Amino acid sequence: MKTEDTMKRPEEIINPEIILSDHSRRRAQQRGITENLICLAMEYSLPIFKQGLVFYAVIEKLLPDNLDHRIREKLNNMVIVAAQDSDEVITCYKRNHAIHYINKKPKRLAA
Repeated sequence: MKTEDTMKRPEEIINPEIILSDHSRRRAQQRGITENLICLAMEYSLPIFKQGLVFYAVIEKLLPDNLDHRIREKLNNMVIVAAQDSDEVITCYKRNHAIHYINKKPKRLAA
């Protein structure tokens, strides 16, 4: 009797509700970040609302222990910037101590 694993592996998860801008697609390709990693980052992150945007910052403490170590390494310190009103992903990048850097940003964008 063959048992099938009904749970999808994390690298196979795709969220059709996430909209990527042309800029975010280009930056993700340049930085080696797949759409699946963006979905995982948004799921296992701390959302910070600043400047009319949502910054999804991934820290290692928020990642589940059973996640593959290669995926954990790729997700650690990743930041996804999305529009607050439409959930369109604007850009994505990796930065050490991202939460500290994001919290230092002013609440509003300069005019």
